[in-house]
Amino acid sequence: QTVEQAKQVPEEDNADTAPDAEAGDTEEPAGPAAGIAGDAEQTKEADTRILEFTLDDEQYCLDIQYIEEIVKHTAITRVPNTPDFVEGVVDLRGQITTILNPKVTIDKPNKEADDLIVVFDAEAFEDQGHIGWVVDDVRQVSPISEDDVNDPPMQEDYINGVIDRDDGEFVIWTTPDLALKEAE
Repeated sequence: QTVEQAKQVPEEDNADTAPDAEAGDTEEPAGPAAGIAGDAEQTKEADTRILEFTLDDEQYCLDIQYIEEIVKHTAITRVPNTPDFVEGVVDLRGQITTILNPKVTIDKPNKEADDLIVVFDAEAFEDQGHIGWVVDDVRQVSPISEDDVNDPPMQEDYINGVIDRDDGEFVIWTTPDLALKEAE
């Protein structure tokens, strides 16, 4: 049985392949299908996977479907006569990528080191081509459900909502429009 076939097996069919666990039993169910079933349950609960990152002292996140890769900050070639939010361009494996600084568009001080570049999937944007953002740090990729997302404190097209974390912090769920709105 392949992994894809196992993912398609309904939960009730997987129930007879794993031993019954008693209350307080911490052992995982036996067999490869049991682990896949657990992943399927987790996927049902989590509608979206997000990439959390830092801009200055605030936490933001993006839907991972927009992201192609994350690369270390390399030498960015500044392009004359471009707006302040355009850091410049870089050559990533033969592809010229425009690098934007979202901190400029949201009026955040640019005091932290921009150590990473989040490169967006060019197919996700019609007219923008290959673009990336400079970010201070990438924290994690995590699943979220609609229940995890609260209404944003301000109504902006580029903010989907706010996600509260268990440690008392919150993450602003944004869209690539955060920096792209200035490009229009």
